[in-house]
Parts: sequence; structure tokens; C-alpha cells
Amino acid sequence: MSCLKSEVDNARNFCISTSEFLQLVFSGEDSGRVLKYNPNTKETTVLFRNLQFPNGLSLSKDGSFFVFCEGSIGRLRKYWLKGEKAGTSEIMAVLPGFPDNVRTNEKGEFWVAIHCRRTVYAYFLALYPKVRKLWLKLPIPAKIHYLMQIGGCVHAAVVKYSPEGKLLQILEDRQGKVVKAVSEVEEKDGKLWMGSVLMPFVAVYQLD
Repeated sequence: MSCLKSEVDNARNFCISTSEFLQLVFSGEDSGRVLKYNPNTKETTVLFRNLQFPNGLSLSKDGSFFVFCEGSIGRLRKYWLKGEKAGTSEIMAVLPGFPDNVRTNEKGEFWVAIHCRRTVYAYFLALYPKVRKLWLKLPIPAKIHYLMQIGGCVHAAVVKYSPEGKLLQILEDRQGKVVKAVSEVEEKDGKLWMGSVLMPFVAVYQLD
């Protein structure tokens, strides 16, 4: 579960994931939601519905919006909390792979952990949900489906975006020699700290 506290109304915005995340990511099931909980009134409201595996929430530096990842379809979404656009959403960026979590740095930029890049096969299945559901019913091992989605080699990347959604930087290990299946990235004191929900490692990258 990802959660953040809003400075606007003291509410908590959160999305809930599952341990069966790989099946959800590759099936493209659109049962995901982003919820808002008000601890004062103890009320929960739905901000988003019909999302394909939403995961990771991060508040902007000025608190005017938050962003979250939509894993199956590879998007970074923005939800406005303040200003004329308050209560509305937009696609902030189309990501180069399967995103996991997103974190804001001290400058207000957003680092996104990319589990692996998406193959042409993955893009094709995303465009045709009926074909994807039929294909996933075939007696093919889950590992084979996974490798076909990511190109046969477990690898990873982290990408940085501006608050406006401009791509600023990509760091990638295409062969997975150092990092694989990154699910967390955090910038602290000029370094990037990375980890994975699947692989037992903590990696540190010195930024220039």
C-alpha cells in the first residue's frame, strides 16, 4: 500500500497493491483505485477508478498535486489538489517500461523506478485486451509470459521527470549486471538508493 498525507484537508490518499502483482500487471485488469481517507470524518472516497495496477504515490514539493504510477499501461499520472485544476487528473508522462514506485526529491523532481522495459509483445497485448486475456489462458508457464513481456532478460531502469512531466534523466542497466527489477528509488545527499521487491539487493548510485 502507498499512502501520502495532503496538506489541503489533512486527508490521506492511498492505493492498495497485492502480492499477486505480476499477474495483475500482465493481465491488464482495470480494477485499481486511488482512495482518499479523511481521518477527521472517517470517510473514504474514491478519486480514481478503472486503473491498471496503480502503485506509488508522491506529493509535489509545493503540495499542489500528487503523482502515481499505473503499472500495466506504463503511465505516470497527476492529480491536482489545489488551484483551478483541483479535483482533475491528467497523464503526466508515458513511461518506457513497467513502473513501480515514484519519489519526489528535494528539487521537486520525480524519480520513477522502472521494473523492466516493455517489449513490442507487451505493447501489442496492451492494445488488444481481449487477445491478452485469451493468450494468458493458454497453458504457458507464468515465467515464460514474464520473460516475453520484458524481453527475455531481467533488467531495470530509473527515470527522472520534472514537475511538468519533462524527461530529465534515464539510468539503465540493460543487461541487469548490477540492478534488476528495481521497485524503489530514493534520492538522498547526492546519491540514489535503489531496491527491489523481487531481488535481494540495495544499490547506491553517486549522482554528479
